[in-house]
Amino acid sequence: MDVENLILVSQYFPPAKGGVARHVYELANSLTEKGVSVAIVTISNTFKLHYQIINNKLEIFRLSIPRVSLPIIGYYSSTLCFSALVDKFISNILKKRDIDGIQFSNISGFVTLLKREMNVPLVTKVHGTWILNRNIVKMMTSTSDLLLRPTILFNYLGALTIDKICYHHSDKIITIREKDKSYLIQRLKIPPEKVSVIYNGVNHKMFNPYISGERTRRELKIDNSSLVVLYLGDFSPLKGFHLLPYIVREISKKLKNVIFIIAGSYDETKILKVQNIFKKLGLSDKVRIIGFIPYEKTPEFYAASDVVIIPELTYTITNVHREALACGKPIVTFECDGIENSYDKKIGFIIKPGDIRNFIESTAILLEDETLRKNIGKNAHKYSLKWSWEKVAEETLQIFLNVKK
Repeated sequence: MDVENLILVSQYFPPAKGGVARHVYELANSLTEKGVSVAIVTISNTFKLHYQIINNKLEIFRLSIPRVSLPIIGYYSSTLCFSALVDKFISNILKKRDIDGIQFSNISGFVTLLKREMNVPLVTKVHGTWILNRNIVKMMTSTSDLLLRPTILFNYLGALTIDKICYHHSDKIITIREKDKSYLIQRLKIPPEKVSVIYNGVNHKMFNPYISGERTRRELKIDNSSLVVLYLGDFSPLKGFHLLPYIVREISKKLKNVIFIIAGSYDETKILKVQNIFKKLGLSDKVRIIGFIPYEKTPEFYAASDVVIIPELTYTITNVHREALACGKPIVTFECDGIENSYDKKIGFIIKPGDIRNFIESTAILLEDETLRKNIGKNAHKYSLKWSWEKVAEETLQIFLNVKK
């Protein structure tokens, strides 16, 4: 029995920002390339239903939900509201067409899963579980603004209750990391046989060593004699962002011709704060601080860099790891689930968690040795070829087939 028609439900889909939006976009395209008809159900930017037909295999339904402005419980209130609208909308779709399965991103299927009225396989894709890690929650609450701390604690409690209910009612759960699977089993008591791991892919047509970064360097006023270190990610303690001022200062002491591109924040106020931090440190000339980079432009930023640093404190592989490696760039990262420690010094430098001194020294070693960077970069690209969205699509279809049986 084949899987011919799927619905992917996600609050986040382009032009929305972030990794979940990119994931759903790439997965949908890969599924359609395999002949599967895909309907995306997501949130509208306007106050009315918006419908798009991308091609004969891909359509997008954008649902309008009430704008929720509740600082502490905003995520759960908006998600559950979206979930209720999704349930009603999908119920209507099922009356008009045959559907072989539905995949919900995170808890977007809460209402549908709770009701259990739909006679189709219901799969939940869990994009991250850092909120279940007590140590990370403590770190986030201690390093975040006072106003943000109640939100983090509420989300932690929500994960232990609302998320748990949602996942237990799913036919199958897909995580994108082994560590996520472990947290679901240990903290939420999800049966191990219910959880499968499918690592994210990388789009090798977009991310490869043959992209030019000259335009990005020119636009950022970085001359060809300068070495460039790239940080790409949210300006959040979760991403190790608070370590950057120290990293920039220490490397700038060692090497005078290094420029840091710091990019990825969605928040303009954070960008201004960060600019002021580097100004007070006397390092404004050493950094190029910019905001969010559209997905289609990120390959040029990787291409413009010599080294990519990823001080991720969840110690899990991210899209930045995959994309940087695919572009043939050596990385400096803390140990993470998804990249074997045996590849240390082969595709980059893999540092023990918390060893910031070694993190800085390893970055400097790469910057000082062009031959080493080139050799590691070649290995990095080869290593990245094990990840593809085609593989993600194949494994996703297999899970739906198994549930249908």
